[in-house]
Amino acid sequence: MGNRWISRWISRWMIFILLVSFMLPAGKMHAEPSEVNLLLNKPVSASSEMTTNPAKWAVDANGGSYWQVKEQKGSIWLTVDLGEVITFNKFMVSLYGYPNFSKFIIQYSNDGVQWADAYTKENASSLETGIFADVSARYVRFFGVIKNNTTYVGLRDFQVYHLDPETAVHLAELKVSPLPFSVTYPTQTEFTVTPPEGSDQLTVEAVPGVEGQKVTIDGEETNSKTLDLSLLPNNVSSQTVDIAVTARNGRVTQIYSLVIMIPIPEEARLKEIKIQPIGKTITAPAEYQHEVQIPEGIHSVNVEVTPSQPNQTILIENTVGTSSPIVIPEDGHKTVSITVRSEDLSVQRTYTLFLVSPPPARDDYDLLYEDHFQGNSLNENDWSYRTDSRFGGYNLAQNVRVAPDVDGNSNLYIDFKYEDYNHDGKMDYTGGGVISRHNFGYGYYEIRTKLYGGSKGLHQSFWTMGTNNGNDIMPVNNTVLEIDGFEVDSGTPGHIGSNTHYYIPNPNPLGGPSVDVDTTQWFTMGYEWLPDRVNYYVNGHYYGSAANGKYFAPQNLWLTALATPDGFGGAVPPLPGAAMQVDYFRYYGKNLDGVNRIGNASFEYNSTTKNAQDPVSWMETGVKTASRVIETDSHSGKYSLEQGGATPYSAETMQNLEYLPNGTYRATAWVKSSGGQQAARLKLSGTGSGDRYVDIPQTDQWIPITLDNIEVSSHQAVVIVNSKGEGNQWLRVDDIRLERVGLEDTEAPEIQASVLPKPNEWGWNNSDTAVSFTCLDAASGIADCTQPVNVETEGANQRITGKATDHFGNQASTSVVLNIDKTAPTVTPLGNTVTYEVYEEVNITWKAEDGLSGIASEALPEIAGPAYQFLLGENSFTATAVDKAGNAAEAKTAFTVRVSYEGIAQLTEKFLEKKELAPSFTAKLKAAEKLGRDGNRKARDQVLEAYLHEIEAQTDKAITKSNADVLIRLAEYMKEQAL
Repeated sequence: MGNRWISRWISRWMIFILLVSFMLPAGKMHAEPSEVNLLLNKPVSASSEMTTNPAKWAVDANGGSYWQVKEQKGSIWLTVDLGEVITFNKFMVSLYGYPNFSKFIIQYSNDGVQWADAYTKENASSLETGIFADVSARYVRFFGVIKNNTTYVGLRDFQVYHLDPETAVHLAELKVSPLPFSVTYPTQTEFTVTPPEGSDQLTVEAVPGVEGQKVTIDGEETNSKTLDLSLLPNNVSSQTVDIAVTARNGRVTQIYSLVIMIPIPEEARLKEIKIQPIGKTITAPAEYQHEVQIPEGIHSVNVEVTPSQPNQTILIENTVGTSSPIVIPEDGHKTVSITVRSEDLSVQRTYTLFLVSPPPARDDYDLLYEDHFQGNSLNENDWSYRTDSRFGGYNLAQNVRVAPDVDGNSNLYIDFKYEDYNHDGKMDYTGGGVISRHNFGYGYYEIRTKLYGGSKGLHQSFWTMGTNNGNDIMPVNNTVLEIDGFEVDSGTPGHIGSNTHYYIPNPNPLGGPSVDVDTTQWFTMGYEWLPDRVNYYVNGHYYGSAANGKYFAPQNLWLTALATPDGFGGAVPPLPGAAMQVDYFRYYGKNLDGVNRIGNASFEYNSTTKNAQDPVSWMETGVKTASRVIETDSHSGKYSLEQGGATPYSAETMQNLEYLPNGTYRATAWVKSSGGQQAARLKLSGTGSGDRYVDIPQTDQWIPITLDNIEVSSHQAVVIVNSKGEGNQWLRVDDIRLERVGLEDTEAPEIQASVLPKPNEWGWNNSDTAVSFTCLDAASGIADCTQPVNVETEGANQRITGKATDHFGNQASTSVVLNIDKTAPTVTPLGNTVTYEVYEEVNITWKAEDGLSGIASEALPEIAGPAYQFLLGENSFTATAVDKAGNAAEAKTAFTVRVSYEGIAQLTEKFLEKKELAPSFTAKLKAAEKLGRDGNRKARDQVLEAYLHEIEAQTDKAITKSNADVLIRLAEYMKEQAL
């Protein structure tokens, strides 16, 4: 599992911080610039074309038609004449027979002869988009390199755009140095990088795609930011960098997220993690996050941790110890934190276990629909046949049958044949499929199936997607998204691929996990569709997730087996009895209190590509033209629903919600109305407890209306906006919600704060300090928990407060008081005159100060006394002080004791008790000084010897023995000096 997905898993299942994030656009796009397809229906030429699939169909913006080559010799091309030189920088291609392409190139030219490359892609998927630097040309060419000897290649769609520089929000390049990470013109918005251990300094650079864009990195307006990972708190395992690109017009912003994973330091590594009784062992975990599948029937486990070093401290769920029992909650998801601290507490890291049990085993799911495909025919009240042509094959109703297997168990069969099905003398590959006649929303989808794997050519799928084939319970415009439980090609039956797609406003594949399993044997496949993601399970085991949440509408269930001679590696005649077999399909509804069950609730899905007269996911009755989606007024976003007209009218706009969990619901909407209608209301019917409605009053401002205590006992609700009025009367509705109201929670949640590093014995820290909060709520769960706070500011009594909010709005808070002093104290010497004569007094003192935490200890040497008591020449002293936060300071002071004849003379006179003797000593010293200046060292030394003899003669008579020793030392010192 990717680290980016795991961080989302944490935020939604442990602390629910981003509960409502599924209401926001993916990638955090705050507005969408309009784009015009520059190739639409322009003149084309091609390397070759089938008369039945001409080249012009590649640029008709119709995904149902396609260009197919008639021949190819290792490459194909299609050229579009724009008619004039036009600037463009974005493309979209949908490849026909994409597994046969080794690469493709988007090229441009002004003469149609000399070509330059704008974009190259290897190993392409079926749908590719890309951005590149502005190019200006009259001709655009798609050039494809083909790796197989086949003519089943071409283009379903080819589009080129020019992003308006006023609204463009793309980057030209995103790079992280010195790592080898560089993405040119990125089309995705989320990235993860893992630098090697020791890579403390990283520079993130975001190069604007258009001159004049504003780029901010973590809120700072700059194109480049250097990160020092060594300054991060020790409990941080990743650093997220948010890069916002704002268009020149200032109204459009795109946010890119770069997650930098911090390598696990040696001091925080573990030897192993065991989960009993299921026998799961994670040896030497190299990542911080791990998923663990909990089998059905297991409601508690024991987590056992083995440290890698003897003095590590282990905390499981914030409790010290290497073993802890863990209870699996009813929703089947439990997040377990394992914190590792080094012996000196300088390193701390947190590992996370995601314990997951399969949805059907949980109490929050109800089985609302199942079909075991009994008898000898398909239940056509619940299912329709897929009858179309895709990938060169034909889907036929007669290839779908319900029949007993060799054991007498009745199954659904979708046959794979190579036949002359229409008796035209030509052999074709045929398959088929079924589509539910009912829509399903959030919940768990499961089938038991056995797939064909005897030869290539059959693409077998279990998936969710809406249709555009309206009937009395489904809208005519409802292709919103696609969730692929599995897609398995019969040529590679050991591999399951899962995926998600959006179709609003245009096709957009989002990716998904994959898993290896033998699908030619019976297996169980399930996917759990939640508001923020889709979880995938095979044989009851979770194997990955895909992000979800940007768009929602109840959709159809598809079981299909498509013959694909023109795709997925081609086809060969199948073995006898080749078929996709299905034992059952089951749908479990999930009790999601507080989650909106209405599709396209804000009417934002009707962009320029959708007919505003047919609101996506809604049905209409009455005067067709009296109900529409408008862009001129809305409560949120761009669009709202309007009913009314210039003439008398009657209109109903409705959505039939099937297979809802029973319970108490609440309906709300925001409305405007001219007033005066015969009827104007929001209505709920089909709930099993009678119709309910609320009238929409006259108002020229958007106001909310509410229907409370709606009891649903039929697993169904029809949401209706209806009005009947005269000409020029109208109403508008936006942001309609139908949500189940669950338990009541009046208790405040729990919140605890932890500080790292911990304060010292004085209650102070001398570095940046991280405060993190743990929030718990046993009833409704945590909706919001204050994120970790990194406190960098120095100061005493800094109060950091965290707040926990549960899903019923109950709150609790806690605070910690931090004292942070990162500044060392000052130590200053006072009274130093730098040079002292031997007869002078030295008196140097120290002053140690700390303006914040105060002095805890100090070592200040005493420097006082007669200069002759110190070393003759250079003297140096060092003083130290430590404040209460542990910051240490050191200061030095130095001085020189100078010896001169004059100084010795003054000291001699000072020491003599008989002052009348002083002239004799002074005369000798002056004579020695003069002889020294004259360069007569011998005579100088003889005079000094006479001085010394006289000192010795007066010792204990006119001068004390100790003072005499000082003068003798000084005179001897002078004898040693050069002339």
